[in-house]
Amino acid sequence: LEAIWSLVGDANRYVDEMAPWGLKKTDPARMETVLYVLAEVIRHVGILVQPIMPDSASKILDLLVLGDEQRGFDALGPDNALKPGSEIPKPAGVFPRYVETEDEGEKA
Repeated sequence: LEAIWSLVGDANRYVDEMAPWGLKKTDPARMETVLYVLAEVIRHVGILVQPIMPDSASKILDLLVLGDEQRGFDALGPDNALKPGSEIPKPAGVFPRYVETEDEGEKA
């Protein structure tokens, strides 16, 4: 589990460093590559967390339009990678956004 969250942290740093929102105007091809790499990481994480977070993992894999046959551990790795240029639906939040309440802010 620690290794999975480390991978998520690496992906988060990657998106911060690559800033695909800025590449859209300056280097669209690079932006597409960055987004593809992130989608692949998300695919792997979604598959790996299924035993621990089945509902969330299912939502993640649904967003990537993966069928049941593409969700098992045997689907990990490059042989089952997403097809570049595949259409996916507009992203939706899988986890609720944390909002600090006033009471929590006052405790700090």
